[in-house]
Amino acid sequence: MPAGVAYDGDTVARMEDVLDLYAEAPDPERPLVCFDETPVQLIGEVRPPIPAQPGQRERYDYEYRRNGTINLFVTFDPHRGWRNVKVTDRRAAVDYAHCMRELVDVRYPDAACIRVVQDNLSIHTAGALYQAFVPAEARRILRRLEFHYTPKHASWLNMVECEISVLQRQCLGPRIDDPKRLRKEIAGWQRQRNQARDRINWMFTTDRPAPNSAAPIQLAPKSQNHGDQTLAHVNRFSTAGELTASIAHELNQPLGVTLTNAETIEAILILPLPIYWNSGKLLLIFGATINERPRSFVVCAVSLKEGTVCHRS
Repeated sequence: MPAGVAYDGDTVARMEDVLDLYAEAPDPERPLVCFDETPVQLIGEVRPPIPAQPGQRERYDYEYRRNGTINLFVTFDPHRGWRNVKVTDRRAAVDYAHCMRELVDVRYPDAACIRVVQDNLSIHTAGALYQAFVPAEARRILRRLEFHYTPKHASWLNMVECEISVLQRQCLGPRIDDPKRLRKEIAGWQRQRNQARDRINWMFTTDRPAPNSAAPIQLAPKSQNHGDQTLAHVNRFSTAGELTASIAHELNQPLGVTLTNAETIEAILILPLPIYWNSGKLLLIFGATINERPRSFVVCAVSLKEGTVCHRS
């Protein structure tokens, strides 16, 4: 490395390692697999939902019952368009080790080496297999595995996170309180996507521009007057990925509650009841909220006590 030039070496090295793997041609002898996990909260109803009617969606009460959490181990082969979701009661090193053995013995029994892209979670190590199995068995499995780690704070480089996002939007939106029902729903979703061989349209590479970027990602030396634009660009993508995952995890249920409440208030205000304070403006605001529900960043704050309405985007 030239004198006076500074790089975040670990971040760049791991990023290029993963991106080069994605760019390689498929090799049945050395398949590529992206692996990750995500927790799911089991949510039950306190009161029965109101069934859907013509012109009216099914409605849920804002109150719900928590029935614990379970874990999903998600495996995704970007070249085959194949994915597998394993539902477990916990997320421990032993459970991770069994997933790796399943990859070797069941999913890819004829492969010489399985290359696994994963993040830096503490259980994602070779030592996890020695915790679960006797040394000879752990060594046998590890001889057919090759681990590739995403940069720290940049797990969005793992393609399986895109697949987990699709799973959450298409399958995990409704309230599910029973693990058996959840397994059934996930199995149906998985079967449908595997039959269609749905893939991820990945466009971020080491030599091509990132999506929505006017310039390619290049490594540039830091200077006194100009910051390292490349690493700043990578950090922005990393931050965006982390924020997206955080929003999807934390706000899915509250946004559904907001939509249900908006629909309920709209229905109440239409009824021939005593006139509410500023009811016309309320109808406009909540009508817009329902119609624009795909825009999850719309936030409505209503104060009926003071007769004011605040709408922020």
